[in-house]
Amino acid sequence: MMLSLILCLLSFSVRAVTLTKYLSTPQGFYQQTFELNQGKAIYHKTSNLFDPSPGDLRSGELITLADTSEPYKKLTLLDEQLKKVDQTLKDFENTDLKKIAGSGNHKVVIKLGEYVIPQESKYYQELDNQFRALQALKWKLDKGFELSTDLSEVSVFENGKLKKKESFPKSSYCHSSSSECTYFGGGKIRVNPKLL
Repeated sequence: MMLSLILCLLSFSVRAVTLTKYLSTPQGFYQQTFELNQGKAIYHKTSNLFDPSPGDLRSGELITLADTSEPYKKLTLLDEQLKKVDQTLKDFENTDLKKIAGSGNHKVVIKLGEYVIPQESKYYQELDNQFRALQALKWKLDKGFELSTDLSEVSVFENGKLKKKESFPKSSYCHSSSSECTYFGGGKIRVNPKLL
């Protein structure tokens, strides 16, 4: 009885931490989010704008088997630091991190949990390093789509398995003015303009 109560209390103390990089522009919204929990990580990818190399043409939910416990610990500690900073600002400056950060429109920002961190913040570089380290892990497409490198085919995945593969009509889903392709609202994928 006592052991089950302790396990129940421990499960409530473990929380997910999210790290998001996004850009809001008049042309659209670009975003990638890592959701980390102890033992589980999900990469929500609706754009490849922030990828280190432009060759990843996937959009959707990706999963990894890599150990993400270290980034989870670091991000949880940073989130706690930001909570303290936010509370101090509320208590003594009559403001908070949200007011200081602004809307983030037209600039790339990082969001840790509920806190928007602009590029000017002293926390930005550390969070960006964590973001890039997570991107560098091996990720498998669990749910979403992937375009072939020549943009001739699209593969649709569900539950980590290929559901269908079909020809990709570039003229219907790609826009040469922005060098972007979409597929049934699954995200904006930037592509080589020479292929359009």
